[in-house]
Parts: sequence; structure tokens; C-alpha cells
Amino acid sequence: FGTYRVIYLPAGFPKMELLNAIGSYVGLHVYSDDPVNLIAYGRMVRVYCPVDKVSARIRLPEKFSAFEVFSGKKLKETKLIETDMVYGDTRLYFLGSKEEVDRFAKMISEK
Repeated sequence: FGTYRVIYLPAGFPKMELLNAIGSYVGLHVYSDDPVNLIAYGRMVRVYCPVDKVSARIRLPEKFSAFEVFSGKKLKETKLIETDMVYGDTRLYFLGSKEEVDRFAKMISEK
């Protein structure tokens, strides 16, 4: 298996605390210790709030600039995205260099 870790979890719907502990153990690249649903794919990170209210902190493997698609807000280069959310809120972030974020933001605004 090389250097990666495998976990077998015979559970239907594990609690967030267990998922966070597993993510920390296996060394996920994009993660949050907060009670949010997080999906990362390619340059995109989707965050959903399933609880009443949370100040979510999304940790990144290295510094990135970011663009939040729904609000149109650009974030400076960071390893930590912080956002206040309430139940049902969704954030969708594009990650990249400042130039890549600027190009992406321009492309989205032209649609």
C-alpha cells in the first residue's frame, strides 16, 4: 500500500467527530474540524452547513488564493478559509494562484 493509510468503517452514518478523527489520521489535504460537510475535487471546494450555526474553518495543504462562486468574493492567499454559516448555507470555492483566481472570476462574471 505504500505510504497511504486504509480504514474500513462498517457504519452507515458515522458522526462528524469520527469522520474528523479519521481525516486527521489519514492526513487529508483539505479538511475542517468543524461540523460542516466538505467535498473537494480538483480546484473546487464545496462546504455545506448541516447545523444551526457555525464559524467554519477550512484548512488547505498550502497557500491558495480563493474565489467564492456564489458571493463573487475573492480571498487573499491563505492556508485557512474562515466563513460564518447557518443551516443550509453552501459555499463553493475555486482555489488557485491570484492570476488563476482572477481569470476564473472574470470567466464567471461573463456568464
